[in-house]
Amino acid sequence: MFDFASLNLGQVDTLVDVGAGTGLFLRPALEFFKPTNYLAIEMQADRAFDLMMEFRGKHIVHAAVGETKDWAAILKSESPDSSSLLPVTEQASELYKRPMRQYPLGKVQVRTLDDICGLLPPDKPIDLMKMDIQGYEGRAIRGGPKTIARTRALIIEVLFCQHYVGQSTPEEIVYALLALGFRFDRWLADEWTEDYRIHLQGDALYVRDTNI
Repeated sequence: MFDFASLNLGQVDTLVDVGAGTGLFLRPALEFFKPTNYLAIEMQADRAFDLMMEFRGKHIVHAAVGETKDWAAILKSESPDSSSLLPVTEQASELYKRPMRQYPLGKVQVRTLDDICGLLPPDKPIDLMKMDIQGYEGRAIRGGPKTIARTRALIIEVLFCQHYVGQSTPEEIVYALLALGFRFDRWLADEWTEDYRIHLQGDALYVRDTNI
């Protein structure tokens, strides 16, 4: 996981984990930052339930995050962390060297960031948000302008290869965040094919430009 100390974020009093999965980011982030307020959002019911049990039902929201309120079908992948609301492309398994076949897992409520994060104190900034939602990043950003506007730092997964049909492009993410007052800070992690010919994905840190 990330070297949280190297992020140089100072006090993180409010933290949001969008696409919490099994809690691999959430647990160490809570241990390091010890925020007063936090929310974790996860679309897969079994993972959300496990997090609810671990955290005694508090601060965990079972939902997908998108542009508008709706219902959508979850497509679960043989690689569980790659499950998405979007169909996987034929080339993804070859690129990632692991099975990516999907099967339906029922429907989940899609909510906007502005709706979900209304549960947090409205007068406080979100000091750190992590977003890992398998190609749905642009839709989540467009559905959460008020939430993003009060976020100081964002760690977001960016997909470079065509992993999903209709996924957000790196350019879409960059332009959306620039328009909301962020600047790219650095890559925290990235993944390439074995021969380093194709950049598959990366985790980017964006921080709010205080000059805007």
